[in-house]
Amino acid sequence: MKNAFRLILCSTVFGLPFAVLAQTAPQGQVTPPAQTAPQASPGQVADQKLREQEVGERKQESYTAQGVRFGGFNINPNFELREKFTDNVYSSSGDRRSDFITVINPWVYAKSDFSVHEVEVYGTAESHRYAEYKNESDELYNIYARGKFDVYRDTWIAIKPMYDRAKEDRGSPDATNGVKPTRVYSRSLELEGEYKPGATWLRFDAGSKLMSFENSMLGNGTSVNNHDRDRREDKAGLRVGYEVVPGYFAFVEGRYNQREYDQARDDGGFNRNSQGGEFRVGASIELTGKLKGDVFVGYMMQEYDDARFSKLQEPSAGIGLRWNVTPLTTVKTTLQRTVEETTTGSVAGLLQDFIELGIDHELLRNLVVGGSISLTRSEYRGTNREDDLVGAKLKALYRPNQNMQIGAEYTYNGRDSSRDTGEYLTNTLMAKVVLSY
Repeated sequence: MKNAFRLILCSTVFGLPFAVLAQTAPQGQVTPPAQTAPQASPGQVADQKLREQEVGERKQESYTAQGVRFGGFNINPNFELREKFTDNVYSSSGDRRSDFITVINPWVYAKSDFSVHEVEVYGTAESHRYAEYKNESDELYNIYARGKFDVYRDTWIAIKPMYDRAKEDRGSPDATNGVKPTRVYSRSLELEGEYKPGATWLRFDAGSKLMSFENSMLGNGTSVNNHDRDRREDKAGLRVGYEVVPGYFAFVEGRYNQREYDQARDDGGFNRNSQGGEFRVGASIELTGKLKGDVFVGYMMQEYDDARFSKLQEPSAGIGLRWNVTPLTTVKTTLQRTVEETTTGSVAGLLQDFIELGIDHELLRNLVVGGSISLTRSEYRGTNREDDLVGAKLKALYRPNQNMQIGAEYTYNGRDSSRDTGEYLTNTLMAKVVLSY
């Protein structure tokens, strides 16, 4: 598993420079005189802009619901029905249980079309119904909004509130394995902005998130306190960049975070409050229709209030690129290193490396297929435990008309751990129908 991680990491890191160079004309060659091209029609211009978008995100008019006009907003109501089969309901290493899950998911998205400023609102409700293991059934909600205000021509500020009711994944290392999955409530407020006059680039973001965990009930009737995991997470970042050559911005970035728990000490007697920061140097690439994203290296640290937890100090790196290899194919690469929270025993935190490679291909104008493979390595600082989580996905989405989508998906997740009790593998099949207006 470790060799697999190294192989994916090396192929991604060393392959990216060639992908970037492939977008740049060879040096030293004489460019032939430009010839006057015929004027493109509005339809051709629109089609070209469509081809420059990411394949999986294209909204072709013939196959995209037009929504309902209400004042200065366009509202898109949707109804989604998913049928899933999983061969490991509890993400167990031994006692594997399979089941069918029906998911009913109405959701609505509204976006303004003002001449200046922009507002978007998203709301969804999901009802998960298990055929046999009914204790796993639950209702989940998410409400999100974003208001973007154009201060000046080159300056904008956005505010983003969010509320979420989710359930903890059975495969989480912090899961208490109760009779029912642990519900997790999140509320957050984020602020971001950008100032980009010409070659100069200034970007900032800040946010605060409150997380609350419900108590769990074990099979023997014992109640497990999860409120020692309730916490507030604050973050802030500032990026300063400069356009070195057209399409390439060099930047430096500083980030700060603070994590404060409601209880002074958890049930194990540990104070898990911490503060951390990260310094990054990198490049942001914006080649219209071809390559877009960030690449950076840096250094990060996380310091814990409890003297029994040692300070975490590590190099960091990140890649987030979207490459339109052809007008019909998009390749996406993600690489990130983060410090994650955990309440597992005497572990200070998780040093987590995540890498993913995905591809989407447009077989037909209304049929997109794709897949991805990912690897997550978690190091439990303060112990010798390491987990490798491998994920793979195959998917297809067909749009017969503006108001319907039909999709299918296969997902594999497998965790290899230095602790045998932490290992599992899960296969999930899913089919869905989405009705949109």
